[in-house]
Amino acid sequence: MLITAGADVNAKITGGYTALMLASQKGYLEIVKLLITAGADVNAKITGGYTALMLASQKGYLEIVKVLIAARADVNAKDKNGATALKQAQDWGRQEVVKTLIAFAGEKGRARAKEKARDGRFIAYDNGTVLDTKTNLMWAAKDNGDWIDWCQSICYCENYLGGDYTDWRMPTSHELAGLHDEDKKRRPACVSSKVTGLYIDMHVATKLIDITCGAVWTSETDESKTYEDVHPFYAINIGNSTATYYNFSDGNRWIQEDRLVKMRALPVRSGSVRTGTTTDNKCKECRDKDYEQRVKKEAEADLIRDEIKKYRKTTNHVVSETLRGYINTYKRKYAILYDKDPSDAEIIYKIKERLDSGN
Repeated sequence: MLITAGADVNAKITGGYTALMLASQKGYLEIVKLLITAGADVNAKITGGYTALMLASQKGYLEIVKVLIAARADVNAKDKNGATALKQAQDWGRQEVVKTLIAFAGEKGRARAKEKARDGRFIAYDNGTVLDTKTNLMWAAKDNGDWIDWCQSICYCENYLGGDYTDWRMPTSHELAGLHDEDKKRRPACVSSKVTGLYIDMHVATKLIDITCGAVWTSETDESKTYEDVHPFYAINIGNSTATYYNFSDGNRWIQEDRLVKMRALPVRSGSVRTGTTTDNKCKECRDKDYEQRVKKEAEADLIRDEIKKYRKTTNHVVSETLRGYINTYKRKYAILYDKDPSDAEIIYKIKERLDSGN
């Protein structure tokens, strides 16, 4: 009645609140619709910088959030502290609202992207993404390009913002296997052209996805194995599980007992959407746990080095040229098989193994 009588729908009270903001904050869906139809400003802000979308997101009023987005509320607007509606929904634990805001951001990114190239079932876009039309998975056009451990890979993938999407994650071994094609071959950038032998070249289904090294971390762990199972001599148990990776040279998923070794990370996204809160906690939890284990592992490696020094002294054993040659050969073979250098602990284990053999 007041609206039909000419009331100003954008009038503000103390603090800068409009009728639309108050209705959004209180969960009055029908009144929100009525005010928007009457011309209410969906992007007006109160003194602290909050918009109607932010207020509804804080409270978890999903239907109101959808109505405001449809009315072109600015999902990227920030309050005085720089927080968007998405950040506020995450902070308040409004998971359904978070999913809706993330999905909307993804749709906007897809709408802006332009096709750049095609390679069979793969389509590359100018926003740094590649769509596999067979699996409907979207991949980053390039891996991280450097050596990172399993935990760092989780954080890299889940914080990746390629194409303005915010729901990237680390792929499963099955998803990575979908990119393997035995009939296609290319030399990984991380391996010298002088190195020859089996399992050097990668077999990747498309050149539109730049995988710079054959070993790529997967999101899976293997709860059945721990460090103690694989290398009892320098056993350190991280989270009672070992990580896994996919090798594009031999097309297999492998167990990696040491989550602190370095491989590549390749982000992927699909229809499944996690909340920002879950993502942040998972990354942080992983970082904290692996940091603790990294310190323990370094301490363990120091003890092993001391043991080897004592062993040499008691047996008058010196590192001979033969032993040096043995270790160098081992490192070369390891690099060929796994596309990466062995860890210090693995080298130390080999040294002790060799010393114990009396050679």
